[in-house]
Order: sequence, then C-alpha cells, then structure tokens
Amino acid sequence: MLAYKRNIIEIIVILALIYVNAVGIVGTIICGAVLLFWGVLRVENMFKTFLITSIVSLLHPDVLSGGLPVLFRYLITFVFLGRLLLHKFKFGELKLQQNTVRFGGFIGLILLFSIAGLFPLVSVLKLLLLFVVVFIFFESVIYVDQDLDDFILHTFLAIVIGSWFIYDQYVFVEQWDVYQSGSSGIFSHPQTFGIILAVIFVYFMVHFIDKRKYFFVIMASLTGGLIILSEARTALLSAVIAILLTYLIFNRSLIENINRILKMPGVLVALIVGLIFIISYSEVITKGVVEFVKKNQKTGSVSIIESYNKSRGGLIEKSLTAFSESPLIGSGFGLTFPVEEGRLVRSEWLWNMPISYSVEPGNLYIAFFAEAGIIGGIALFILIGFLFWSIYQKRKPILMAVFIAILLVNLAEACLLAPNGVGGVFIGFIAWAQMKSKEKKSYKKKVSYQSIINSDVT
Repeated sequence: MLAYKRNIIEIIVILALIYVNAVGIVGTIICGAVLLFWGVLRVENMFKTFLITSIVSLLHPDVLSGGLPVLFRYLITFVFLGRLLLHKFKFGELKLQQNTVRFGGFIGLILLFSIAGLFPLVSVLKLLLLFVVVFIFFESVIYVDQDLDDFILHTFLAIVIGSWFIYDQYVFVEQWDVYQSGSSGIFSHPQTFGIILAVIFVYFMVHFIDKRKYFFVIMASLTGGLIILSEARTALLSAVIAILLTYLIFNRSLIENINRILKMPGVLVALIVGLIFIISYSEVITKGVVEFVKKNQKTGSVSIIESYNKSRGGLIEKSLTAFSESPLIGSGFGLTFPVEEGRLVRSEWLWNMPISYSVEPGNLYIAFFAEAGIIGGIALFILIGFLFWSIYQKRKPILMAVFIAILLVNLAEACLLAPNGVGGVFIGFIAWAQMKSKEKKSYKKKVSYQSIINSDVT
C-alpha cells in the first residue's frame, strides 16, 4: 500500500512540475529552482532530476530548445556537474563507467577534427556540452536509491496523461509554406512529441506482450492515439519496427506471445469490435491514413513521394552534398541549411537544437557523416555498437526495444546528439537502459560500508 501511494505521489509531482513550468516565467523559475534544489540536495536524486529537467526544457510552445530558459538549463547542468564531481572525489570514486569513457573517446575524436579543421569555437563548446550531459546521466544513474524502472514508468505515465489534457495544433507556417497540424501535446513541436511518444509506446507494448497485463495495453493505446494526433509518421513506423526487431534479436516467439494474449479474457471481443468499426468506417479511415502519410501537404494532388521530398528528402540531399565537399573529416560543426538557400552557412548559435544544425537535417547518420566525415561516422557506429552490446547483455527486451526505437527515429530526426533538445532526454533513457546491475550493487555496498565506518567513528 505504501509503495502504491509513493507511485501516485511521484506521478503527481512530475505532472505538477510540468504544469507549473507552463504557467509562465514565474512558473518556470519555480520549476527550475525546485529541480536545482532537488538535484543538489542528494546525489541519489540527480539522475531523476536531470531527466525531468531535460523533459521540461522541451515544453515551451515557441522555442524548440526549451521551456526552461537556456541559461537556466545551463545553470542546472553545470551545478549538477560540480555536485557530482565533488561527490566522486569525496568518496574516492574516480573510476568512470565504461560507456562514459567510450562516449568521451568518441567526443574527443570529433573535437580533434573540429580543432584541426579550424571550425567555429561554438562547435567545440557544443561538443563539450554534449559530454557534460552524457557524464551527468551515465555517472549519476548508479546512485539512484529506488527502483529506477518505477521512476521511468511514472515519467512516461505523466507525459501521456498530461498530453491528453493539452491538444495544441500548429497552423500554417508561412516561412516554410507547410501546415504543422499535428498535436504537440505538452511539448514544443509535433515532431518532438511524436518521437518521444514512439519510445513510450514501445515501452508499454513490450511490457504488455511479455506480462500480458491490461494496464499496459491501455497505456499503449493512449500513447498510440497521441502519436496519430501528432502526425509523426517516422515515430509510428519506428515503434513498430523496434518491437519486431527486439523479438528477432532475442529469438523470442512473437507469435507465441500473441497467441497467449488472444487467450486473455475480452481480447477477442475487443478485436471483433475493432474489425467491425474498421469495416463500417473504412472510407473515413482510409482518407485519414492517406492524410497521415502525406502529413504537411493537405492536398489530394500531392503524392507521398512529393510529400517526403518536401519534408525530409530535400534536407537529406543537402547533407549528402555537404559530405561530398569533405568526405574524410567532414565539413565541420556549426553548419545549417537555410530553407530559402541551397548552400551551407555557419551557425554561431550555441543552443541550436542538434549539435550544429539549426534547421532539421532529416537523418542523424547522414548528417553526422556530413559534419564529421567518414572517420567520425565510423566512430559513431562503433559507439552505438558498444551501447547496443551493453544493453543486449542485460537480456531485457524492454530495454533493447527502447534503444532500437531511439536509433530508428533518428533516421528522420537528427536528435540523439542534441544535448539541449530531445537528445538530452534520449541520453537519459540510454543511461538507464545500459546501466549494469552489478555497478549499482557495488556502489550500494560501498555506501553501506562507509556508513558503518562513520557510525563507529562517532
């Protein structure tokens, strides 16, 4: 009963922080101050607080880089960095986690390219910021003093529940000549909303397939409904593929699990009712599916291929052009492709959503080859391979599904390495997924031993 109450309270607290932040500048200051105090108070709170900070940084309706003002976000980030370093020095825990070191090596290699290529100073600062965010997440996750899986569940529930009470639609964007008509929920943009929902949908669906509890299929349905409202095509497709790949990787019989689900009371009835509904409203549903696929181009004369070329295809083509200019070490960070121009220009803004692009480049992997060249691109895939192996060794389909979903959404959204944007949230999810249980147990054992020594001294 006590655990149940604690779960409810944690969900309410996360929702309260989200809505207080949305009130205005006063609410934002209150939310930021609470997060700063909560994280600094105990290092055990830091991972959870920093993840919530990353989420509420995406709430503002007009600024892609965050609901919390950028400088406030930086303040929290570097205060947490100092607090974490002090804790590590105090307890002699100077050894870093393996994946922190791997991430650091990857970023260090790209930094060498930046310096050698005389790229803008802002590019170097962005890479350093990325490492700081990675360091805080990967090094603070082992200190969480309660079941981290519960906290992730509560966070996902807060996002889904909170978003169903906010239906915000974007209208015609004159400078882009497109309609952004998808719902953005509690977030700043429909695409931001959709790709985060993809990870949440995968989380609930894999839980349902493995545990066969009605609660998870209800939450998966609510999440899927929000993805449809967001009109995030990549998000929905990535979620489905991530689930299929997960069961393929772990050699589990998805068909066998589905057969067990069909034997659950009420499932067959629900499927029959759903089939009757689809048949009855087939014309309306077909029209809705076509509009969902075409997304921004709400006219019947526009084909699916034309719609793709006007949204992501053109941006990917520009990334390939940039790659061809300097294929070995890339064209450097701080690049952007103005909508009205077909050329590369330098971007000097530190808080652009991805590491460097202020206009969405469409595909992280192609964009990264454009920025860091063949050597940097290979380094990125090696890093992803190490993370993949760390998660695979845990033999938990839910963690692998979340990781694969994050990789797949980056085929159309370059956000994984964006510490000020969705990347800050995704890095937190990856830190949770790759954490080794023995590392956490080792830390708890050390803390317990230290407390005994302290009590003896007193």
